[in-house]
Amino acid sequence: MDPVEEHIAVVTKAVRQDERRDTALSTPGAGAGNPDGGEVQGESPYRLFVALAVAEPAKEHISYVQRDVGRLLGSPFVMWEPPENFHISLRFLGDTPGRRVSETIRMIRTVASDHAPFYLQTGGLGVFTQDSRPRVLHLKAGPKISPFLGIQEALESAVQGLGFWLPADFPFTPHVTIGRIRRDQEPADHLEVDHSLATLAVDARMGPSWTVTRVGLYVSEFVNERPVYRRLGEAVLKASHEE
Repeated sequence: MDPVEEHIAVVTKAVRQDERRDTALSTPGAGAGNPDGGEVQGESPYRLFVALAVAEPAKEHISYVQRDVGRLLGSPFVMWEPPENFHISLRFLGDTPGRRVSETIRMIRTVASDHAPFYLQTGGLGVFTQDSRPRVLHLKAGPKISPFLGIQEALESAVQGLGFWLPADFPFTPHVTIGRIRRDQEPADHLEVDHSLATLAVDARMGPSWTVTRVGLYVSEFVNERPVYRRLGEAVLKASHEE
């Protein structure tokens, strides 16, 4: 097992151990096993986002890219995302009172009812920066993302109608996060990462496509200083309803 695979296996084990714990999101019966989130109540905030799940064949391709990037970049510099965390965000909602979860799920279902299933793929490697430093490694979604952007725009209008905060004024980039550059690096390490990313040659062929039929509402929690995402509810795109 190479260092990247070993790192992902450790993180995955920690996530699965946490999932077996009997934790509740708020009131009894409102835990992560509740697919509709209807029992979540109260003022305690939940860090919510709306996203699309990634199909298993695409997860396998993304894991391959992680290993490839890890060998070229150097595993110690990156905290790799486990396959359980792979997703494509539609909208980050931020800290939200538990009592608003049900209405948020209803809103997502209303939006989804106006959109048909569509295909998605992952493409080339991208890097998000912060303070002029590389921070997040991701695979871009594409190349045909018009249906994705259509539902994202409709969702944006709906969530603002519910009074959620306005997003930052920067271009929306559909992507799957594959890893995060460690912040505890020395200046010389940052220079090495910068140089490696600038010269990185990764197989950027398109990953396998999958059909998107559902949109999910997720809560982000931290376990052992790592994010873990749990689905609170989902909406089915209109043409995928059973007749």
